[in-house]
Amino acid sequence: MAWWTNPNVQIKQKNKFIMSIGEFLIPTVVSVDKPAVQIESKEYTMINHVYRYPGIAKWQPITVTFVDGSANSNYVQNTNKESFDIPIPDIDSLDAAQMLYRILEGSGYSSGTSVSGVTSKTNMKNTSLLNSVRIEQIEPDGSTVSEGWKLHNPIFTDIKWGSLAYSDDGAVEYTLTIAYDWAEFYIGEQGARIKASKGKYSIPQNQSLRRKTPEELRQEGLEQLARAAAAQGQTREGLNKELENLETNVQMGSIPENPFSPKVIDGIRDPQTRTI
Repeated sequence: MAWWTNPNVQIKQKNKFIMSIGEFLIPTVVSVDKPAVQIESKEYTMINHVYRYPGIAKWQPITVTFVDGSANSNYVQNTNKESFDIPIPDIDSLDAAQMLYRILEGSGYSSGTSVSGVTSKTNMKNTSLLNSVRIEQIEPDGSTVSEGWKLHNPIFTDIKWGSLAYSDDGAVEYTLTIAYDWAEFYIGEQGARIKASKGKYSIPQNQSLRRKTPEELRQEGLEQLARAAAAQGQTREGLNKELENLETNVQMGSIPENPFSPKVIDGIRDPQTRTI
């Protein structure tokens, strides 16, 4: 039966795929290489003839291309009285640049300010790439895997954060090159409909590398101060001093080490003078 003679037969299309790292869907992927294997050829010469025999199978690295959806991290919230910026929820899940840097850090790498920071296969496999990388082509129902590949013992060999040019208004493309020991092929589970991924990749807010706005810093500082006050039995004078320090640090773009719930502080703070 030819695929063009039956309307129920579907050919595999390039754009129907997902990629996951550690079973988490990566929503910023735009293209990915499928696994490829190369068989070495061994040559043997006898008199005036050359005979070839297959050698070792070697799986080839793949390259993944991403775009970054975090160019705008806030949106304007309009009320009857004022307008103010509100962070876009879960924006870090679309931040390919941050994800790639975290993959680099997970390998054991540290910046040049530290003498430590040796990368290792264990760190790359377990921390950076969460034990597995999967490339799955999906059927039109969106959940059944028509062709799946799991890369075993993956490590990354190249990360590129793209290039910029005033003459180009296209999307910045980021690339990650992954090498692996071997690839496993699979199609669903005995014909059962399975989910292609167990969730979407995201970065917890408290682990984000994104710099906080003054209001976010103030909120975080207040929560830290409330916890510290409850634990240490701070006096009014001490709390007022901490509030002054907080405002100073917020303007400088940071907060004190003593982490701040607004409910606790606001319950004892004068709304006009911002003091206790």
